[in-house]
Amino acid sequence: MKMLKNDFKRYQSHLTDILKGRLEWFEYFNHLEKLRRLQQKANWRLYYQKPVISLLLLIIYLPTKLLKTFEGMRNKYYLSQIENEIKVIQDEIKKFNDD
Repeated sequence: MKMLKNDFKRYQSHLTDILKGRLEWFEYFNHLEKLRRLQQKANWRLYYQKPVISLLLLIIYLPTKLLKTFEGMRNKYYLSQIENEIKVIQDEIKKFNDD
């Protein structure tokens, strides 16, 4: 029976370590996503300041911009996924603390 208790403590310790890593990753990735949005806002301002050059560059880099749009959608999905993982891990840890 004592071995079982040690296994639960080790499992809880691993969950806590995983949770710390996920929280750090979520914070870092969230900051990157905010930076990406700020860069987009700065690019739109530049489009209005220099419309001819911006239109030309938009046409040239259209495939790249489309890929970045899809990448942004994927990043939002990963952010929501990691947020759900954090909630599940926190619930699991809370369940062990309540027992």
